Amino acid sequence: MAWLVPVLPNGILLGYQLHQREAKPGSSERIVYRGIGFSTRVIGLSPYTTYEFRVSANTSVGPGYGPYSRVTTLEDGKCTYEVYIILDKMFGTLYKFWFK
Repeated sequence: MAWLVPVLPNGILLGYQLHQREAKPGSSERIVYRGIGFSTRVIGLSPYTTYEFRVSANTSVGPGYGPYSRVTTLEDGKCTYEVYIILDKMFGTLYKFWFK
């Protein structure tokens, strides 16, 4: 999974977090990545399960959250190749996700 640098960061960029949850009522969110890089591998996904992911960019003035993107895994717990491009209007941030 990967994302792009914010187009117009709101302050000094300090790092990113990748949030994951199952797409069902009552699911708790967990952070599967924290750091300054632009990509990570998500492992341990269950087969035939729909997940929601979003990236937050942490800056010197606070965090900015992108919207959730949904992905459904296959029988082996992996995803087909999908691309999502999301523009977060509030923070002027462009995120690009891809799953393999």
